[in-house]
Amino acid sequence: MVTRRGAFRLGLLTLFSVLFSTACSFWAAPELQSRRQYDPIIELFVVNNLAETLTSIELDRSGRFIGTQDDIAILGSVPNGIISTGSELLVTLSGENRLLFLDESTCVTTGSIDLGSGVNPMVTAEIGPNLYGTTGLFSGRLHIYKRDGSALLEPVTSPVDSRAPQSVITIRTTGGGPGEVRVLVANTAYSSTRPASEPYGVGTLTVFRISTDGSALSIIDSKTYGLEDSGSGTVGLNPQQIIDIPATGEILVIGAGVNYGGGSGEDDGVVLVLDRDELIDETTLPPPGTDIVKQRMPIGGSPGAGVVLGPTDGVYTLITAGTTALRAIVRDGSGSTPWKEPGSSSDAVVYDATGTGTGTGGLPFLSDIVAWERSAGNYSVYVADFGNDRVLRFSFDGAVGLTFREAQTVSDGPIALLLGIE
Repeated sequence: MVTRRGAFRLGLLTLFSVLFSTACSFWAAPELQSRRQYDPIIELFVVNNLAETLTSIELDRSGRFIGTQDDIAILGSVPNGIISTGSELLVTLSGENRLLFLDESTCVTTGSIDLGSGVNPMVTAEIGPNLYGTTGLFSGRLHIYKRDGSALLEPVTSPVDSRAPQSVITIRTTGGGPGEVRVLVANTAYSSTRPASEPYGVGTLTVFRISTDGSALSIIDSKTYGLEDSGSGTVGLNPQQIIDIPATGEILVIGAGVNYGGGSGEDDGVVLVLDRDELIDETTLPPPGTDIVKQRMPIGGSPGAGVVLGPTDGVYTLITAGTTALRAIVRDGSGSTPWKEPGSSSDAVVYDATGTGTGTGGLPFLSDIVAWERSAGNYSVYVADFGNDRVLRFSFDGAVGLTFREAQTVSDGPIALLLGIE
């Protein structure tokens, strides 16, 4: 099993994007000559947010780093998320309000979609063949486009006071009719008019029922649900990632809180467990006001990305990456709350981030995490270490847990990871 998530998860980097997103698009001519030296069979793509480039790290069958090609593509202003779509890579460019397509083998630019001004796109999900949905932090919309750049729908994701969407996922196997997909969007309610100490309002989740059957795309229904706050006594859940776990009937939402990497809200961070059956498996959506949150777990560390490993002997492990550490919690299926809430945030720490933000040390900020199950129950786990310009490799198995193995230097500001296996 290959599990991955696009990045730009944390409040700190959301703030960077707010500062650097342009009001209009500046577009450089596409690169027509490949910068690649070779195309690995197994590789880890790394989006470098500050260098604005793409790195390729070659992996062997055991998951080890065996070669690096830095800056194989020039991406554009403030690249955030990356996904694979057919034979192409798709990168979300916040600073240019644009989606960039690259040939996966050569990394030469193959096209782009201009989303217009004032969008500040965060991440993109593939809704159907050659059909993409991108969250716009500033526009408060889910922008739906065809591969050829033609816009289909731009529905507002939620009420005016609960916009600023961040994360988006598509779930194709639903309780609805033929051709129906459900697109889930997590809304941060970020606003520059809010106090600097509380830039995020009450987080919400919008669920779209979208029909892709036939030649026309249409929204069957959409509803928005409250996700509650981070448990700190103030609003500011700042939901950054959605993880679907069909086998357990759950959807996880990872909230980063208001942490900017030190000083403000240092121990923010919460994981919410949602009722998947209500949102996905029924033929209709539950009415607004339905409590879809089954469990809330304060985890600390302002996590903005996570990966679920397992099951190994019936146990699932969630590992989150945040501003201070990797943290882990487990689910063994017993009791009314099968995910085991840590007694304190420090109990969940499985790896401490390094760096101080001054001197020679980088900012302690782990920005993305992906995993590769190389054999049953045995994983290679890769983490983007933003502040130290490197990618970390860990091994994981159910008995031993997480073990650090090595680090690989990359270009400036690694923010998003994508595992590619031919």
